[in-house]
Amino acid sequence: MNLDKGFLETDRLKYSENSKTCIIMCSGNIHTMGKVLDANTETMNMLNFTHTEIIGQSVNQIMPEIIGVNHDALMMKYFDTCVPSVIGRERPVFPMNKGGYIIPCSLMIKIYPNLDHGIRVVGFMRKVESNSSVTIKPKVGEEIVMNSLRV
Repeated sequence: MNLDKGFLETDRLKYSENSKTCIIMCSGNIHTMGKVLDANTETMNMLNFTHTEIIGQSVNQIMPEIIGVNHDALMMKYFDTCVPSVIGRERPVFPMNKGGYIIPCSLMIKIYPNLDHGIRVVGFMRKVESNSSVTIKPKVGEEIVMNSLRV
């Protein structure tokens, strides 16, 4: 994976190979949108999936249903408009492990166009430890979405 030169030094350290960062690469191509192309071992460990259970499947399988059912449409909206509402911005997410339990995490998404394979969407996800606090300021209007998703 080629990392974007725009990563700040703090982001590089936070999401480096030595950190406990899950890296999931998905397709951004029209016919395979959201299909998981690759994931690192940390992803398998955190989510309790095997490599064969996640590779080739929709990334929606690791999301709560209320998010997953709309995720493909959100990805299409980004590629139609090129308005980056979440791209390149760390934000809280709650992926679901194989047992159906959610795990509080922070997520950074980057887009990597590739001449040979098309568009790749790469997510860098880190588990939020219970003894740490994460403060992420929502953008205007985002708090409405976050409030509507509360269970």
